[in-house]
Amino acid sequence: CSTGVEQLDLSYNNLISIPNNCFTALRSLNFLHLDSNQLTILDDNSFQGLDKLQFLNLTNNRLIALPPELFEKTKELKRLYIANNSLAVLAPGLFEKLYQLEVLDLSFNELTSSWINRDTFIGLSRLIVLKLNNNKLTKIDQFVFRELYELQALNLEFNAIEVIAQNAFIDLRNLHQLLLSNNQLKVIESKHFAGLYSLNQLILESNEISNIHPNAFDNLTNAIIDLSLNDNKLKRIPDSIRKLRQLQALDLGKNQITEIESDSFDG
Repeated sequence: CSTGVEQLDLSYNNLISIPNNCFTALRSLNFLHLDSNQLTILDDNSFQGLDKLQFLNLTNNRLIALPPELFEKTKELKRLYIANNSLAVLAPGLFEKLYQLEVLDLSFNELTSSWINRDTFIGLSRLIVLKLNNNKLTKIDQFVFRELYELQALNLEFNAIEVIAQNAFIDLRNLHQLLLSNNQLKVIESKHFAGLYSLNQLILESNEISNIHPNAFDNLTNAIIDLSLNDNKLKRIPDSIRKLRQLQALDLGKNQITEIESDSFDG
């Protein structure tokens, strides 16, 4: 096989493991598709020698954990897809050498808040898209997303999130889309969305929200155009939405609202 190969597609096979050093001859490889196999085990050096790799797809396998040094030699990775596995553990610092990473998809796994913490995303200063939907997260602490200054899209849907720390998104000044539907949020506090000055879309539908602080959306006044609070437990139209001057789409369906006041939508 030519050492000049730049793309390799091994998807939709029956691979169970990737042994150490099996790709070392493919020094020019940029794209590697390993999705839709039966992978259960990867070794620390499974991707040894892939210094130019920019795209890696491990989606739709049976991975439970990833070795701590798996991405030690793949520092040029820009897009990494590990969705729809059975990951329940992430080694601390697993991604910290991936300085060029722009897209990280960890959706449809078994990850809990114990493993999505302040050390998980250290070093990912160029990350643009982060997908954590369909996991088992119950809380978001204050430092999980620190220094992710370039992040534009964050998907946290279909978890079991009950608690978001105040200022949890404070560093996400370039975030455009925040998806939090189908969780277990009950209250939106004053600083839950602090720092989100560029946010265009906020989806909070299918939670258990009954109360929203009057200042909860203060940071969103000049950017938010799409806000969904569908399928919650609101009994009145929140005062906080009056400040959203750029709002174009507002969904308050499937709540418990009994009346509209004359100034409910004044802003």
